[in-house]
Amino acid sequence: SVRMRGWAGDLHGAELAARQLLCEAQRKGKRRGIAEALGAMGYTLGWQGRFAAAEDVLLRSVELARAAGRLSWMSQSLALLASLDACRGHLAAARTRWAQATASSPHYDPMIGGCGAFIELLAGDLMMVTAHARQAQGYDPAARSRLPAALAARAAMAEAERGRLTEARRHLDTMTRTGGVLQPWYWWAEGVVASAEGRWAAATTILQRAVDGYSAMNLWALTGFVLADLAEVAMIAGDSDAATRAASSASDAARRTGAPIHQALHQFATAWALIGHGRHDQAARAASHAVEGLRSSGYALLTARARVAYAIAARRSDPRAAEDAAREAVTVFDACGAVPRCEQARALLRDLGSDGRCAPAATRGPGALTGRERQVVELAAGGYTAPQIATRLHIGVRTVETHLARSYPKLGVTSKQQLVRRAAEFGFTLGP
Repeated sequence: SVRMRGWAGDLHGAELAARQLLCEAQRKGKRRGIAEALGAMGYTLGWQGRFAAAEDVLLRSVELARAAGRLSWMSQSLALLASLDACRGHLAAARTRWAQATASSPHYDPMIGGCGAFIELLAGDLMMVTAHARQAQGYDPAARSRLPAALAARAAMAEAERGRLTEARRHLDTMTRTGGVLQPWYWWAEGVVASAEGRWAAATTILQRAVDGYSAMNLWALTGFVLADLAEVAMIAGDSDAATRAASSASDAARRTGAPIHQALHQFATAWALIGHGRHDQAARAASHAVEGLRSSGYALLTARARVAYAIAARRSDPRAAEDAAREAVTVFDACGAVPRCEQARALLRDLGSDGRCAPAATRGPGALTGRERQVVELAAGGYTAPQIATRLHIGVRTVETHLARSYPKLGVTSKQQLVRRAAEFGFTLGP
């Protein structure tokens, strides 16, 4: 298939094949063939980072599928659009389109579930990534030991960020048993897990392998995200030259996609490279630009990581600003469930002259909720039951209950009754 050719490392060849399929389908007047060819073409264009062109053809595919009443075609094109939105910096649109894809799918589709996990991984909602993996396993109990490779990779990365290294390794093992090691996704996930284990030099080598794989495929939609990880890890490993090369490559990736989010990722990588070379004033400026670009797009975990880079770079020139940045990073890491990063940021706070004890207090109240947690608790405060919330948000009942369990301590309540009574105080809208 066209997609198989793309993942085999030939996105350009896959694009040509998709165009040929489209011409043939149009010549024969086959609606289904046209819709499928447009979907395949959008896939190849989108992962090359040609986002506007991909969106155009995928929306045409959606309209054809809708007109033909083919919900499965339509939902898959919407899910792909959602993933590409996440890659280009449009998180709100990504979540909206993913919800549309889920609602229009006639049955549970692991591909759509995988797209949801990908979106939440980039957004920094680590619990939701794990929830997507569990939902896939619950749908097909036989799949517990053989999740789709891409979904297993996303779950491994989320578990590593949460500090659950045994679970992360289990997901990587799933990929080795299903042939996933042939994909750059595996090396990206392996690099993230290795860095969570503190094997910085190994992580640098592994992440470089992922970058090389994506670059060879011309898969620029993802390359910038991996390069951001590589620059950070390489600096920690003491390999400032590797961090500099990563920053340079991130600049190239940003130029190829033209997406502002990729420019923010370039600034993120540049900040770490400059820190590695002792150019702290320039690093602070680059980190500040990265924070602004990532924060405005809603990438919470990445934003917090950029704040850490700023705190390190500015600790001598502006210690008060550095301390504020580190404290804000602690708050976000805690909300995301990124336990190791939260502890590292607290250690940085102590080094900056703060004992870090103020950070947990900052994680109380509605402002401490993640985007998904706020959606859930607002519906709960409005009288919706867990099954009703699950239906509205297209997630599992267990996921709803998990979000409520995490949200109650942040709000200082212990039950749904208390939540409803204090809804006005929290600024939640009442009424189903």
